[in-house]
Amino acid sequence: MNDQTPISYPGETATPQEMLGLANHYRLAFDTLRKQKDGKAKTLIAPANLCAIHGIELYLQALLRLDGTAHSTIRGYQHELAEMAAQPSVVDLKLGQRTRAHLQSMTEQREYLIVRYAPDMTDARSELTRLAATLKELAEKVGHRFDAQNAPTPSGS
Repeated sequence: MNDQTPISYPGETATPQEMLGLANHYRLAFDTLRKQKDGKAKTLIAPANLCAIHGIELYLQALLRLDGTAHSTIRGYQHELAEMAAQPSVVDLKLGQRTRAHLQSMTEQREYLIVRYAPDMTDARSELTRLAATLKELAEKVGHRFDAQNAPTPSGS
């Protein structure tokens, strides 16, 4: 291996639009998986939760990338959703109070790790309806920001 060749980090070259597309796919996966939940088996819903949380994270990351945040800075946030949500471009989305509180709670509860490795810890997991609401709000508001950024500017005024 050549010591002078930098090792790229997975996703480092992804465009904001590609990240948004991936977030949309995770949202669709969440919608599909949550319809198959079985209240008797706590771990069956974990894949849906993980898709929702990852989709939420991808929407935040896509927006940060759209607004010029370096990939290395975003990577430094790890899975700290509340820290990402505190960045000016996300604050500008004017997320609802419940959504902001939910992002904070998911960070404090380390929900990403719990859903991945200890899905039976149901006390530390978000309700599906709250995950769906947070995911939907981010999808809509981040999507609008992308649309506005890509809208043609009027010429010849």
